[in-house]
Amino acid sequence: GPRIAFRLPAHAPPDAQLVFRAYAPRFEVFVDEQRVYTFDEPLSAEDLRLHVVTLPRDSGGRTLTFRFPGGTTQPFIGGEPAIASPANVPRALTRIAIGPLHDNLSNLIVGAILVIVGIASIAVSRMRRSANASALLWFGVFAVFYAVRLVADSYLLVLFGASPRDMVYLGEWITYVIPVPA
Repeated sequence: GPRIAFRLPAHAPPDAQLVFRAYAPRFEVFVDEQRVYTFDEPLSAEDLRLHVVTLPRDSGGRTLTFRFPGGTTQPFIGGEPAIASPANVPRALTRIAIGPLHDNLSNLIVGAILVIVGIASIAVSRMRRSANASALLWFGVFAVFYAVRLVADSYLLVLFGASPRDMVYLGEWITYVIPVPA
């Protein structure tokens, strides 16, 4: 099956913990050829799961490999894993879980503003009966569609349980629907 491999930092804290998020129901983690973690939860397919793996003491500079069983179509390890000391694991879990949301904050703010502007434009267009009211209506519709696309491209919906595949489909659907009224 598919594999994802990378080199661990040469210097790791004693009792290093690997903290990461994954969207796969089954995988194994190896340091060189030594298995250090197995995850097998078929009902968690495409759900966000946070994982903490204790690394061997001598793992600095060695190769970390994620192995996925055959039949896995798209293994997804979300973002860059963190290596933390046991005392810093809670902070690392928080950063791994909500870090992408911070990265998408500007898109979420712009999306919220566009939704407000779009809904206001639609409302004003319904109150006016002039020739340019339809332009205001379509501006509002496009603004709302684009706002939904910005939110769909963010990490927010994944935090609420949407799968990465659903997010890709939603983003593509909106991308292709936006120009239809034009």
